[in-house]
Amino acid sequence: MRVSQKLEYACRAVICLARHYDGSTVVKLEEIAQQEDISSSFLVQILNELKRSDMVISKRGKAGGYILARPPAKMTLRDVVQTVE
Repeated sequence: MRVSQKLEYACRAVICLARHYDGSTVVKLEEIAQQEDISSSFLVQILNELKRSDMVISKRGKAGGYILARPPAKMTLRDVVQTVE
């Protein structure tokens, strides 16, 4: 199976969010982009797709960012693949 760059970045973003998951802490887009070395403009497109499929939630405002919509233990790689591909 050939893995697209978009899918790789989506997986890395979800893993980054999972590392920070405690149910309430949001992670800023810039923080994810910097930690995972992903372009912010490409990452926002990927996170919007994940948001539309109810995998992540976005919070707006100064203290805004992204958080997983459900605990990491309840997510699978298949969920990410089906969303992005």
